[in-house]
Amino acid sequence: MLTSSLLLYSKSRRIQSKTLSSLFYFSTQTLSHLFPPRQSNGATSGKQERNHMPVNSTCAPIGRTRYDSKSVGKKTNDAIFPREMSPEMASFLRRLKEEGCLKDGDFNYEKPLLCNSYSLNLLKSATEQFGLKHQPIAKWLSGGELKQVALFGCPSVERRTVMAAKCLRSFFRIEENTVCESCKVKTSCRFANQRVERQEKVILTYVMRLLVLYALNAIPQELSISENLKLSINKLLNEVINLST
Repeated sequence: MLTSSLLLYSKSRRIQSKTLSSLFYFSTQTLSHLFPPRQSNGATSGKQERNHMPVNSTCAPIGRTRYDSKSVGKKTNDAIFPREMSPEMASFLRRLKEEGCLKDGDFNYEKPLLCNSYSLNLLKSATEQFGLKHQPIAKWLSGGELKQVALFGCPSVERRTVMAAKCLRSFFRIEENTVCESCKVKTSCRFANQRVERQEKVILTYVMRLLVLYALNAIPQELSISENLKLSINKLLNEVINLST
């Protein structure tokens, strides 16, 4: 009698174990179906990233950006194009060096600057650090010269540069269609005629990003900088240097 009871107990335990194993397998399969593993950043398509781009959101400060180590940590093989520097731009580069935003050897301040994506990224990062540090001087910059920069358009179709230009236009209440309709690179821009929220002050990081690209003539070939715009850019660079002393 005791032997029969033990056999029945052992059989019931085996059945219970198989049942639990089946339930566990079903649960894990169900969970993996409902919650598939998240793709890595490298597997995310550019289209998905663009769909999540907050174009119409408030323009947050550009500063404190961490550039991709692949583009900043080593020089790229991009074509290098020489640009003659104005005395104002050379003085601004020296100011960046004095304040520790640029290190020795990053640029030659006396000869034409050799620009590629590596050097431009370094310069953008240094310029944004400078803009964050000296934001209070933005309200003293010449409004007429800033408006000339805003009316020209965007020096690049890259997202952060476009947003900087749009925020400056928003401050001066310049309608986007008045600038975008005549833009020569509109067909390659994903943000044409799109507005940002109204800006109530000039953000120095935005202004400096635009000024540096214009001053180096690091713009698409379709665009050309007028002499009047060059004068405005040089005057603003001088003001920034003097006000930040």
